[in-house]
Amino acid sequence: MGEYRDTSRGRDGTAGVIGSDAPAAQTLAAPTTDYALRPEIPIIMRPGARIQFGVEPERSMILPLSDGTPPGPVFSALLAAHRGSTLSEAFADSHDKLSPQFITALISDLHRAALVQKPPTRRRITLIGRDSLRTGLLKELRRTGCGSWTKAMSPTRNATLKISQSTPEDIGLAVVTGMEVPSMPLVRALFHRGIEHLHTHFRDGALILGPLVQPGQGPCSMCFEAYRRDRDPVRALIALQLRTFTPVTAPEWLNTAVPLLVGQLRRPDLSDLCATEVRIDLESLDITRTTVAPHPQCPVCGHGNSQMQFM
Repeated sequence: MGEYRDTSRGRDGTAGVIGSDAPAAQTLAAPTTDYALRPEIPIIMRPGARIQFGVEPERSMILPLSDGTPPGPVFSALLAAHRGSTLSEAFADSHDKLSPQFITALISDLHRAALVQKPPTRRRITLIGRDSLRTGLLKELRRTGCGSWTKAMSPTRNATLKISQSTPEDIGLAVVTGMEVPSMPLVRALFHRGIEHLHTHFRDGALILGPLVQPGQGPCSMCFEAYRRDRDPVRALIALQLRTFTPVTAPEWLNTAVPLLVGQLRRPDLSDLCATEVRIDLESLDITRTTVAPHPQCPVCGHGNSQMQFM
């Protein structure tokens, strides 16, 4: 059997191949096989026993199979992984037709080419907010089954009390919606109980996503607010007014934002949202990212003797 060695593409996007008589030292280590292929990237057969990943040839990876490698079993297994089976499941029935070295090398190269993804994550989610974003997320998470357990609550004193008496396992990921200026007691309870939480809301019609705050790690959402107060001497007065403001948006933008957020919540790893606030203009599709360090005077994750006053 021929062995596929490398997905480092040349100028034409074609991956290299080696023959079955290649030295054993070139065989790659066994890769992780509990991944599936990314469903948004189609798999296409090309003449000459070549398999193309993607629509545009100049942007796609093209896998040329060496002589002696039957394209049928390779293509069938890749299609199964494209439909959601893990790579180990997809190639389980191919070992009598494809060599283990070929399968191992191919799967490793698919990883390097970023053509694989973990199955969507189903996580325990608690929604905290009183806006239409919370309502839309609750409905969509339950409809799609993306949350293994989903509950919604309003950011009241009772909710803060419940958070302060809960464990991270009870809450899962807390998604805080509709708060331009977060509730200090709520944020403090989430942080000091070690509960991972993600902030999202609308601001002037744009969707704000982040920051994600992981257990015991700053910066938190109040760090962002502290930096705003550093820049604007009257921010405290503005924040007092914004605290009671419930952000709204047009129905069509809400219907755009909710699936986008659900897609984010399905990602296995959200850590790229730590310390980051992403602003998505749903009309122009402009995206900007703001990243900060923990604020030394943050009353939640900063020094305990902070003199900065937050109401």
